[in-house]
Amino acid sequence: MLNPIPELSPANFAVKGGLFFATPDNRRNAVLDKTNWGPRVGLAYRILPKTVLRTGFGIFYSEWWQPFVNTTGYSSTTNMTASLDGGLTPANTLSDPFPGGLLLPTGSTQGYATLLGTSLNVYDYWRKNLRNFRWSFGFQQEITKDLQIEVNYVGQRADHLILASSSSDSGRVINGAGNGTCPTFNVSYCALGTRLNVKVPNPFFGLIPAASPLGQSTITVAQLLEPYPEFQSISINRDSGGTSQYNSQGGTSYYNSLQIGAIKRLSYGLNAQLAYTFSRQIETLRYIEVSNPTPSKMIGQFDNPNRLSMGIIYELPLGPGKSLKSNVAPVDKLIGGWQWSTMYIYQTGAAVALTSVLATGVSPGLSNPTVANWFNGASMMVLPAYTPRTIPFYWSGVRVPSINNWDMSFIKNTFVYGERVKLQFRAEFVNALNRPWFGGLDTNPASSTYTQLTSQTNNPRNIQFGLKLNF
Repeated sequence: MLNPIPELSPANFAVKGGLFFATPDNRRNAVLDKTNWGPRVGLAYRILPKTVLRTGFGIFYSEWWQPFVNTTGYSSTTNMTASLDGGLTPANTLSDPFPGGLLLPTGSTQGYATLLGTSLNVYDYWRKNLRNFRWSFGFQQEITKDLQIEVNYVGQRADHLILASSSSDSGRVINGAGNGTCPTFNVSYCALGTRLNVKVPNPFFGLIPAASPLGQSTITVAQLLEPYPEFQSISINRDSGGTSQYNSQGGTSYYNSLQIGAIKRLSYGLNAQLAYTFSRQIETLRYIEVSNPTPSKMIGQFDNPNRLSMGIIYELPLGPGKSLKSNVAPVDKLIGGWQWSTMYIYQTGAAVALTSVLATGVSPGLSNPTVANWFNGASMMVLPAYTPRTIPFYWSGVRVPSINNWDMSFIKNTFVYGERVKLQFRAEFVNALNRPWFGGLDTNPASSTYTQLTSQTNNPRNIQFGLKLNF
């Protein structure tokens, strides 16, 4: 090794990694996944005259959309290097933005040396199709001829999910700045502190094109400690768990729920449905610190423990053929044909993604949260420099407000010519109670709006009228 550094012995400086390309004998963009066996089985059994047991199990797969078009090696971008020390000292200027020349496409002629000194964004060659195991078990009970209730346990386990190095699902970073506070892949190097930014003689000088920041005469210690120091950053898309060196399982997700429902069939002018779900979603697919050997277990991005929904349609008992009528034709024409309907939804708010923060050990919960102070700001602080991240991206105690919404409508049907011509009047109220649903929760301790809800997610009450003639 040329120009060794104390943190890395010559024996441990083994430059590895590189791009490989399709060949005439191997032209696939992924290893063929031959494990997609998807059995399904279901059972319905009447155990009592009005009681039915239902259960089922199945394995389902989601294939990656095609095509995966990647022109790596056959297109190039030359970035301007504005500074080599975090913006303190200008490097290249607009008068001569590319003093080292432009990076030209090389195709596959350079083999593993292709695009040295650049950033790579590649697909996982060993990716597998997403797999879901789904099962359910429950009972349906007829209470009366018009009323039915059911109770079900519904579960799901998914694997081969996309691994990620952030709160997004875009992909996994295996080389680069990580979370921005500890700029090396190996967490033990964080203890070096400012030493990581020290420039040392570049062992790649003359081997990497001068147009790349890694082709200069000096290089940072942090870059030499990366697993692939010859590249600026490497991101793997669709890293879903194959036989690659990065993982063997991919991400996993678990969902368990108790679902209770009731159906009131139309009688006496009333039709109603009610559904309640109590659930929990846990996932293991995100690396809270890029140097971690495995993803961390945390609540899922779509964890909403409680959801209640209800729909009601009620024909008012007024007018001809109803229990309340005047027997005066014009009056019955006016009061008859009215129908009221409503939809109600309550759902626990989603957990908010946390960025570069450090937990203080204080609970984020407040007994009386407000829009201006939605959670306890003392529960977290800005992640200090050169400190590895240790907390998950999602906390159950830091959520946006719950959905609590009513929609209503009033409908009047009037026959204007026998039963052949009908006039329908509609009055619809979206967000009928005009309840705001706030979002935009600021979880950045360095922000002036920290702990505040900064936006409204839903729209104000909307009233609309309609008139329709059916013939």
